[in-house]
Amino acid sequence: PSINTLIFISNNKYIFMFEYPHFGRIEQVTPNPSILLGNDIFWTEKLDGSNVGIYLKDGEPVVMDRNAIVARFSESVKQVPVFDKIVKLLRHLKDNYNTDCIVFSEFMQKGSSPTGLKHYDCDSLIVFDIYNLTAGRFETWNNTCLFCGTFDIPVVKLLGFCRCHTLNELY
Repeated sequence: PSINTLIFISNNKYIFMFEYPHFGRIEQVTPNPSILLGNDIFWTEKLDGSNVGIYLKDGEPVVMDRNAIVARFSESVKQVPVFDKIVKLLRHLKDNYNTDCIVFSEFMQKGSSPTGLKHYDCDSLIVFDIYNLTAGRFETWNNTCLFCGTFDIPVVKLLGFCRCHTLNELY
């Protein structure tokens, strides 16, 4: 597997694999941009930090990033106060709905941001996506906000919403 691929193994059996998608421009949507037509599109804030995924493996939290199944800054992420709330959410979903998820967050590390455009006074996490491993899909924006809101977990700002019916509207 590539370093961006997360493999889940149980009892020495391959269960499934997850690779976080890389989103390009609208023209690059495959098989073609028309698959977006008639669907809800949510436009959210993009923060200058590091993309991390938090999930449970054998009941214990693991922090991954785009480059490693266990992030090099995993211990720093685990020290952010909201991390424990994310773990509680993951355990709640597993215990009450038999659902495994990956909570994707932006990790803003104290100091200069990855691009150097921002300076952060302390480490922080903010959720931007939840991938439902059990269902094999991303949760809706509304579900992400509902799940996170129940556990007082911050979510990126919603900048806008649209539903396009023609390619001209989409572009």
